[in-house]
Amino acid sequence: MSPNHFCSLALTALLIPAGIASAQGTHAFQVDTSSSSLTASGRIQIFPLPVFIPWTGSPASFSPTGAADLQLTVASGAATSGQFVEGSVISIPTITASTVAGSIEARGIQVDLISVDPGTLAPASFSVDGAGNFTTSVIAEVVAGEVEVTIVGSRIVDLAGSTTAPESVSGTIVPTADGFRLSMPLDLDWAISDPVLGNGDFDLDGTLTHEWRPLNSDIQSVSAGTGGTQSLLLSTGGVLPSNLYLVMGSLSGTSPGTPLGSVFLPLNFDAFTQLTLLVPGVPPFVNTLGTLDAAGKANAAIALPAFPSLAGVTFHFAYVVLDGSMGSIGFASNAEPLTVTP
Repeated sequence: MSPNHFCSLALTALLIPAGIASAQGTHAFQVDTSSSSLTASGRIQIFPLPVFIPWTGSPASFSPTGAADLQLTVASGAATSGQFVEGSVISIPTITASTVAGSIEARGIQVDLISVDPGTLAPASFSVDGAGNFTTSVIAEVVAGEVEVTIVGSRIVDLAGSTTAPESVSGTIVPTADGFRLSMPLDLDWAISDPVLGNGDFDLDGTLTHEWRPLNSDIQSVSAGTGGTQSLLLSTGGVLPSNLYLVMGSLSGTSPGTPLGSVFLPLNFDAFTQLTLLVPGVPPFVNTLGTLDAAGKANAAIALPAFPSLAGVTFHFAYVVLDGSMGSIGFASNAEPLTVTP
């Protein structure tokens, strides 16, 4: 089915009941920046002396951004097992530190969490009990990033490809109104090795909280005076991978919403909804029509320009997914708001 046909199908609501049940498969858990907090620290050697200088990063605490991919098994609305898998990354802001010997700057660091068997390092799943508790061993691989050390001159160490030793992590995965919430402490330690600097380490400690909903956004407001971009993370939980999706919007709120056959879209249909159907992918709508990847994920955005007359307006966005085997809409997400502030 062509994208144009898909938009026409959604617009006219010529829908066949699809009946997608529970969310199974890969879930992209977005970091909740309001309740996640990490610190950075470590040591660096003054080579060739066997002397290690400790350092503590600035800012003293910070929240990362990004997401972690979990392969979840879900029964009766609760997670029963899971596995951190390669895919989404957690991004660390630039960290600086001053020591008695010089300065350190860690930048561009992106981390992928992977569940492993601590003995073999093979990928491994973990069980989740009835209260949502789990324990697993994870390694954290640095996908990108570097540390610049300035003592006598400057030296850059590329951390890409570095992995931690297996770390035991215990946390919770509990259902929410429209998804799951993941909370866990982290204590990650990467070794730094350089033929000029010698050895050292880079540590991240703290607590991470993630939220999975079929639709997540990084921000929920933009300024009318400056505009801004709301990034949207689409993740069906493995439902209908590699199928067409369409992000729609409403200026009329989410209640009572719009039933689409057996699928419920939490948007009130209005003229703005029709606009998002007619011109998907045209600014300010970025990648709002496309194909989910093999894990049922995609990224889209709403890029609003400065528009003072929009102050006080709240948009809501949600998406639907085509069930290509049925030729009908088979999945609808939750709604995410975007308020334009004065």
